[in-house]
Amino acid sequence: MKFFLGENPGFYIGNLHIAWYGLIMACSMALAVVLCYFLFSKQRNVKNTEILCCALYVLPFAIIGARAFYVAFNPMGANYSFVDALKIWEGGMSIWGGVIGGFIGVCLYCLIHKKDMLSICDIIAPALILAQSTGRWGNFINQEAHGWEVFDPKFFGLPFTVEINGHYYLATFLYEAVLNTIGFIVLVTLLYKTKKRGLVMSCYLMWYGVVRAVIETFRTDQMLIGSLPFSQLTAIIAAAIGLGIFIYIFIRDKKNQAHVEINGNSQENLKNNLKENKKENKNGFKNKLKISLDKIKEKINSIKNKNKEENKLNNKAKEEIQTGEENKNEENQEKNNNEIKQQIENNET
Repeated sequence: MKFFLGENPGFYIGNLHIAWYGLIMACSMALAVVLCYFLFSKQRNVKNTEILCCALYVLPFAIIGARAFYVAFNPMGANYSFVDALKIWEGGMSIWGGVIGGFIGVCLYCLIHKKDMLSICDIIAPALILAQSTGRWGNFINQEAHGWEVFDPKFFGLPFTVEINGHYYLATFLYEAVLNTIGFIVLVTLLYKTKKRGLVMSCYLMWYGVVRAVIETFRTDQMLIGSLPFSQLTAIIAAAIGLGIFIYIFIRDKKNQAHVEINGNSQENLKNNLKENKKENKNGFKNKLKISLDKIKEKINSIKNKNKEENKLNNKAKEEIQTGEENKNEENQEKNNNEIKQQIENNET
């Protein structure tokens, strides 16, 4: 344990000192990106590449915000020069500053690339609260972010207290880490179970806001705005914003559901009307087709009857012609016979 809890907790690579706090924070950020990339992005139909692009906006702004807020509201009341403010390796980061800075990065990413901010925030929220949970162990290494001193030996040691220089203090870092881990489970469940855009983000703000507001009550190193505790005040505001978004989402979805029902009824009526029109058109077409076929049949029958009459007339004409020819032949034959008889009579006389 002394390897972790020295005066300058960390290790060296050559002459380069690597602080455990910085390494834990870096690993927490990497864990958040990995979870969003491989698991959470699928729940809001966001491509993996979009997560990496978003991280390039979020992480730098989160680091800048975390350092800027600590410099502005540090618990020791120290005044930092611009150069000193850039020395993040000397320690001093604000989680709420990181959250606000990261949110600015998300807004810029969504604005520039035209993405849905609520869906992106839903993906980030579970990973963020887990990163905050693991990051609190960096406070344990640095022996900071603890609560009041405890004098009752029954509560000495984890999980109740942490020892610092022979004194025991409330292990508020551990309380928050455990509560954030529970919050992570709740947010992941919501992410997988519901498709309501913004719901996971609103629950993150409420959960983490309430947790920080309560934990800050026991902290002895609060960041202050004048005499007001900055982190606690920010946590209360965040929880209120989360509650407002939560209420808005349910009102929005209720209106959308009513709108969908109205449109659904309208569409159903429209479909029924279309079906009736199709049926009427089909019946009308059938009737028209039947009438047309009947007319065609009548014309065909009329033509057949006409042809029959013409055939009868032709046959009658043929018969008359044949009869006339036969009569004429008989007359000619009789005439010839009479002529022959007359010649015979003339010859005899």
